[in-house]
Formats: sequence, C-alpha cells, structure tokens
Amino acid sequence: MKSKGTLIAGFITGLLVPLLSMYLIAQFRPELLAIQRFDFSEVKHLNMQLMTITMLPNAALFFVALRFENEDFGRGLISATMLLLAAVFIYRFLL
Repeated sequence: MKSKGTLIAGFITGLLVPLLSMYLIAQFRPELLAIQRFDFSEVKHLNMQLMTITMLPNAALFFVALRFENEDFGRGLISATMLLLAAVFIYRFLL
C-alpha cells in the first residue's frame, strides 16, 4: 500500500510542479503575459514553449527520486509528465 501512496504523491507532484513553474515564470517575466494580445499563432507558439519548459523541473525531480531509490515516486512523476506532454501535443497540433 505504501508504494501506491508514493505513486499518487509523485503524480500529484508532477502536476503541481509545472503549475508552480508557470506561476514563477509569470512573476519574473511579466512581459510574457502582455504578449498574449498579439497574433494567435505567435501566442500559441510561445505558450507551447512555456508549457514545455515548465516540465523541466519534473525531469530534475525524477532523477532526484531515482538517486534516493524511490522508483514509485519517479513513476508517478513520469506518468504526470506524459499526461502533460499529451496536453501540449493536443494544444499544438489539434487546436
């Protein structure tokens, strides 16, 4: 049962870390929010890049989890990252 709780904790962390990263980017780079009024294709391209960059901390946390031999937490992180990557793919190519 412990491994399932760790897996869920990794999944939730994997979803929350990119949101926190996006918030921090918006706080330190407010000009990125002002760009949202321009051409739709430019905004879509910028948003896609931002969504991809905010997933980088998930990769760092994954390697930290592996370093401390916590594979279940890492599996949860990877699962959340794959879900977010699917959302980026849908946003990029289908919308």
